[in-house]
Formats: sequence, C-alpha cells, structure tokens
Amino acid sequence: MANELECITINDVRSEFRKISRQGCLMSVTSTKDMSTGGHSQGSNYYVDENGVRYFIVAHDNQKDDEAFGYLVIFKESPSAVDPIIVETPTGYNHPGSFQILGNYLFLPVENYKASYPDGDYKSMVCVYDLAPLANGNAPVLLENTKNYFKDHKAGMLGVTDEWLAIHDNSDFYLYRIVLFDGRDDGTLQLESYNSGDCSLDSFQGIGLVKETTGALYLIGFCSDYGLSTTFEDKIVLYRIETDGQNSHFVVLDKEEYDVSTDHGKGVGGWLSIHFRYGGGVYLYSDYPEGPGHIVCLGTGRNINKEEAFNYNHFSSSDSLEIMSQQTPLSGQKNRASGNFSIKGFQKKKVRFTVLKNGKEDTEIKFYVYKDKTGSDSRVYGKKDGETVASGSTYELSGESPLYIYAPTPEKKENFKIVMEGFNG
Repeated sequence: MANELECITINDVRSEFRKISRQGCLMSVTSTKDMSTGGHSQGSNYYVDENGVRYFIVAHDNQKDDEAFGYLVIFKESPSAVDPIIVETPTGYNHPGSFQILGNYLFLPVENYKASYPDGDYKSMVCVYDLAPLANGNAPVLLENTKNYFKDHKAGMLGVTDEWLAIHDNSDFYLYRIVLFDGRDDGTLQLESYNSGDCSLDSFQGIGLVKETTGALYLIGFCSDYGLSTTFEDKIVLYRIETDGQNSHFVVLDKEEYDVSTDHGKGVGGWLSIHFRYGGGVYLYSDYPEGPGHIVCLGTGRNINKEEAFNYNHFSSSDSLEIMSQQTPLSGQKNRASGNFSIKGFQKKKVRFTVLKNGKEDTEIKFYVYKDKTGSDSRVYGKKDGETVASGSTYELSGESPLYIYAPTPEKKENFKIVMEGFNG
C-alpha cells in the first residue's frame, strides 16, 4: 500500500489569503558555513520534525560548475550560529528551485543552467527527499526512484498537494496529477501530465499550491519586479485553478494580488536584501490536529555568508510567530538568547507570550525583549521595575524592529520556544 501524503487544507483560501500581512516579520539564522557558490537562495520553507523541532530549509544553486550540484541548506532554528546540514542535489543538476513540503517529504524541482542538451532536450527533473531522519540528527535521504525527468520543459519552481504537482518556469505552467506516491525504501512517484504548458501565468520567482477543504486548487505566486526605486517591488498573487478532469488545460477563474513590504531590521535594503526573487516559499500549518489551516509566505535575502545573519521575512495569515531560543547566553553577547526578529507584520493591537519547553507550557522561564540598535539597546517588553516577561504576559503591540530575547537567568541550559500571538481586546 502506498504512503498517503499529508496535506494541510485551508477552509476558505481566498479569505485566508486576504489575511496575509502586507508587512513581513523579520527572522534570521546565522551559518557557520559560507555558501559562496556564485549563486543565491532560490526557495525556502519550514519543516517541523516528530519532536516538534522546527527547521528552516533553503534551496541554493551553484553557478561555478554546470556539471556539479546545488544544495539544500538546513538550519535547525537556534539563536546561535548553526552548523547547517548541507545536502547536495543530484550531480549535473546545479539549480534547485522553490519547493514545497508535504509531511516528511520535500518535493524539489532541479535543473541544469545549460538551456538544453546538444539534441535540444532540457535537463530538468523533480525528486523527493525524506526529511524524517532529521529528528535523529541525520541528513535527509533522496528517494532515488522518485526522480521524474522532463525533456520538453524546464523546472524552475514547484508546488504540490496530495493530488497535484505544478511546475512553473518563465510564464509556462505544467500541471501533473500524482498517480502514485510511496515514500518507503527508494520511493515511488508516478506523474500523469494534465496540461501541455499552453497556459501562461505571470512570470513568478516562486510558487506554492494550496488545497481548499472543498477540493478546489489554488496557486500562490511570488513576484519581485524592478520598480522605479533602487530595489525590487515584491508582490503576492493568488490564482484559482480549475481542474474539471476532462480538458488538458486549466482555467483561471479569478486572480488577486497585492504588494508587500519587507522588514530588513538593521540590515541594508536594496537588491541583495530580502525579496521573493530569492527564497520565496509557501508553508501551510494548523494550530492543532484537524484545526483550520493557515498560510505563511516566506522571502529571504540573497546570500548565505559565514558568521553573518541570514535574514528572511515571514508573512502570515495568522498573527503568530515562533522564536526558538535558549537560556544559555550567546558567545560574547552576555544574556542575548535569540537572533533578531520583528512582529511588524502583526495586524492585531496586542501581543500575548506563551513559553514552551519540551512541548509543554513553562511559567518559570523569565526574559525581556529588547530592541537591537546602535549604542545602548532599549527594553521593549518588560520595561517596568521588577517586571519580566513570562508565559501568559500580554502587552500593547510595538512596531519597533529588530527585537531579540534577553534572558536574565542564563544559568539554565534548556532550550525553549516563545510563541507570540496577536489579539484584540
């Protein structure tokens, strides 16, 4: 019996899409490795393992060698510099694109920079990685028999549900039905072409598919267009795709779009900073099993440099942000216990803190939230004398950025997670 793909569904996709914040929340990770391969980030997404640990995964191309490979750069979220797990894409396919994750399975489009072979065929494919080994500290495994090769089109980006797989590149759109998937052993992925690519979309830099509980299919696309300013103008677009099961094409029933603003914190803006042009991605989640689904859109900076913050933005349909932290102070930074972040994208007027350790609420951990700035940093939450922030604390929302967690009790060694949720009241 084939494995079933875990697919988060959204009750009302159009309504949830309209809730996505137009202002990104700043997040960051720091790498101990340098990814100076001549390329840049091409896609990103979150993955949560069976232990509840969250990872931030970035697809990164390699322009130095056409016959080499690209990378998946996997960060276990932490405030300290992380030695990421580096996974090489199949040899000869040096350009992975934006990807999507269903349950433990990462569906990755990958191609070669060369436009075609001497015989005119493209060199592109889709393959699947099993992420479950991350829970035990091991690298993801490529399921060799899930490779599907395409000779008639490229594979710059991908979206997937439990029924459909979409490929998009340079305005061309290719939709495939998933006939069979099995993640056991070397895996199995059988695809059936549904349309021939004769339908055009906007020219996106990343896509993701979203399934409604009604079964309707939607596509979210990311644009970073050159504007009249000195940077890109970022946009999120929603299409509804009609799949009537008869015609070998799809029909766009409606299209919605809106511009968004990125938060760079203390970082420099411009072309090299956070944009959908680089690491766009669609992450779907629910707050509890069988609960309503929410949409998160991600955009990253261009380059992953050693010992420098790699910033990204989190645009959510729900005012909620998780900060992975630890009570151990960072090297040379006294009581700082997280990387920089912001909640400028929150649309509610107040914020509530919940602290989790080992999956359970912890009311003993106390901390402050500071604003990182040149000179003396200022306290944003926990300002009053004798006051600290703890699980259950509520405050008026502050739009200051960037922020970080300051832990006054560094003798504790346990990692913890802070969930910040917006609310009105």
